This record gives sequence, structure tokens and C-alpha cells, in this order.
Amino acid sequence: MIAEALIRVREAEEEAEKIVAEAREKAKEIIKKAEEEAREIISKAEKEAKDEVNKMVEKARKEAEKEAEKIKEEAEKNKKEIIEKTKSKIEKASEIIVNEILKG
Repeated sequence: MIAEALIRVREAEEEAEKIVAEAREKAKEIIKKAEEEAREIISKAEKEAKDEVNKMVEKARKEAEKEAEKIKEEAEKNKKEIIEKTKSKIEKASEIIVNEILKG
């Protein structure tokens, strides 16, 4: 009877060891899976961040191009106005010079 009790105790101990080993293995698998999922989440977040930065850079570039085009158009307009004003002054100055030479 004692021998049977000892055998049962030993079997119970072996079963407990088996359960503990399985639990440890399962815990390792859970940790490994969690680490993989964390890496995937981080990778996805990094990609989304890079994509967002690229979108922001592209938007800023387009806005800068628009602004540069506006400035260029304004400069061209100012240039034309200055040329027109200068032409009329040159014509007036030419008339004065011609008149002075003819009076001469």
C-alpha cells in the first residue's frame, strides 16, 4: 500500500513536471509571437510615418513651386511695367534731344 502511494506520488510529480514544462514552452511561444507582433506593429508604424513625411514633403514642394511661380509671374509683370515706363521716358528724352539739336 505504501508502495502504491509512493508510485502515485511519483506519477503525480511526473505529471506536474510535464504540465510545468508544457506551460513554459507555451509561455515561450506566446512571448515569441508577441515579439513578432510588436516588430510588425513597429514596422508598420515606421512605414506609415515615412509615408506621411513623404506626403508632407511633397505637399510642401508643390506649395513652394506654386509660390515660386507666383513670384516669377509678379517679377515678370514688374519687369514689363518698368520697361514700358522706361520706353516712354526714352521716347520723351529722344524728342527733347532731337528738338535741342534742331534748334541748335
